[in-house]
Order: sequence, then structure tokens, then C-alpha cells
Amino acid sequence: MKKIVFVLPSLNKGGAEKVMLNLFQNIRNYDKKIIIFDEQDNYFEGLINFNNIRLRKNMIKLIRTLHKEKPDIIMASHFHINIFLILLKKLNIIKSKVVVRQSFTLSSKNINKNRVIRLSKLYRYADLIIFQTQNMKNEFETLLNITFHNSKVIYNSVDVNEVKSKSDHMEKFYLAVGRLSKVKNFSYLIESYNKQNSKELYPLYIVGKGPEEKQLQALINKYQLQEKIILIGEVENLGNYYKKTYGLLISSLNEGLPNVLLEALSYKCNVIVRKHPGGTEEVLSRIGLLRNFVEDIDFNFSNIIETQEIHLKNLEENFGSEVIIGQYQRSFKNLLRDE
Repeated sequence: MKKIVFVLPSLNKGGAEKVMLNLFQNIRNYDKKIIIFDEQDNYFEGLINFNNIRLRKNMIKLIRTLHKEKPDIIMASHFHINIFLILLKKLNIIKSKVVVRQSFTLSSKNINKNRVIRLSKLYRYADLIIFQTQNMKNEFETLLNITFHNSKVIYNSVDVNEVKSKSDHMEKFYLAVGRLSKVKNFSYLIESYNKQNSKELYPLYIVGKGPEEKQLQALINKYQLQEKIILIGEVENLGNYYKKTYGLLISSLNEGLPNVLLEALSYKCNVIVRKHPGGTEEVLSRIGLLRNFVEDIDFNFSNIIETQEIHLKNLEENFGSEVIIGQYQRSFKNLLRDE
């Protein structure tokens, strides 16, 4: 049986981690291992734990482990690990097929763009590059002036088998979800909420934690909105919020492909998204909700398309877990066939 080893820094709740763990759990007909740099309390079959989050502290250990495991395919989804694995392959230190998944756009405001563009040129030496959207692939090829013939577009997935209907007891609150960081632009939501006659608006719940928490709370306090805008923190079960919310708001400065959008739609949430670079527009277009990609968020949800059964059908056909896992399954098979 062929072997795949997945390499990632941690199993925290980020989008890239969710995608990789889902792939590890659901890919079939392979011997599978997953290498985690960070400490992991819950052991499961196939886990190899290095107990140190830093790549530079794990380089020798990673090389030795890969030599011991002798995988046919190695896959990563974090840029620094992607580049390291490609260099190992180019220097002939490892023989495995190297698959890298690109997890952010070059339009992202929180990257050193010149450095990333320079290093991304090494992607041509990967055996396969997975881009989250066609938009992301086009952006990379344009800015790098390279056509990546060794690439495929495979969307993130949502488990449509666990799709839940909206609750009959819908509560009147708006919902925003994500790491409390500048790129999620929650300060825009707070400012907009304050400007749009906040006394008549439903409460806004912001779910997540991150470095901007104090600044966001200070902004809420400045406008005396403590009773209207609530920083919830992290929650175990977002489904309870998706089922009951009036609607999901996304205000990001950029996104590769927001998992929160797919998850919310799987609960038949209404969504409204402020325009930004990345793959979100492509996702909404495929689902049939492009009109909800707007210049500015209107908390009254005026002129948006409500999420209906046809949109759930489009979600399943384009982003369903079985569909996406099948695309990876075929891609890996074709990659090994080329040996």
C-alpha cells in the first residue's frame, strides 16, 4: 500500500489545519501518517508529534522521520513548510512526491509580498501544487510570471452530510466569526454598526480570539455598544450559532477561501460579504449568491439573496466533502502513476 505523510505545525482551529486533518481522516487506500510540530495531547493512530512548533528546531528530525517512513507522497499546506520540503526534494535529500497546498493569496496585507513572491518561484519544483481557487492560481501565475503546469484547483470542502436546517427558534442576532486579527477587519463592522442607527439593529456576536481583542473591545466601549456588540471568544460548537443567527457577516480585507462561509451556508444561513480580494467571489458565484458580495455591509440585509435549497444543492455539488476528497484521491493516483 502506498504511503502519504502530511506535515503541519499544529492541529489548532485554523482553516489550513481543518483542511489537512479532514484529508488525513478521509483519504482512502493509503497508509497515512501526520507529523505535527506542536504539542498534541490527544494521540490518535498515525500521529507523529515533534513537540516543538518551530520548523527550524525540527528540520533534522523531520528529515530523519521522512527517511524512516519513506512515504510515496508528502503533503503540506503552510508556506514555510512547503518551501522547506521543495528544497529537500530539489537537493535530492528526499525522493517522495511533494504536494504543496497554497493557503493564502498574494494580495494578503499581512505578508512580506516581495519575499513570498521570490520564494514562491520554487513552487515550480513541487510535484503538485493545490490552489484553493482559480482566482488564487491566476494571481500567483500573473505576479510570478510563471505558468504552473504542475497545479490543480481544489476547493475547500464542507461536510454536507452534517448539514442542519435553520432552527425554528431563530434568535435575532448578527454573527461574525474568525480570528481577531487585522485581516478579518472586525473594526469595520463595529464602525459600520455604530453608523447604521445601532439602537434599531439586532446584537452583533463576534466569535473568536486573537491579538486585536483589546483594541476591538476598546472600540466597542468608545461607542458605548457593550450591550449590542459582544466578543464571544472561542466556542466548541459553532453550529448552534449558525442555526440561530439572523445572518453571517464577513468583512475581511482578503481571503483565500473562507471555511466559515461554507460552514454557515451548510446551515442555510443568510450571508453578506464585503468585497475583498481572493477566492470568496468565486465561491459565491458558484453557489448562486454573487449579489451578496457588496461594497458595504447593510445590517438590514437589503437586496441580498436569501439562502435557499438550490444554494445548498450548489454547495454540495461544488464543495461537498465526498466531491473534494474524490478530487484529491484522483490527483494522488495520477501523481503516482507518473513514476
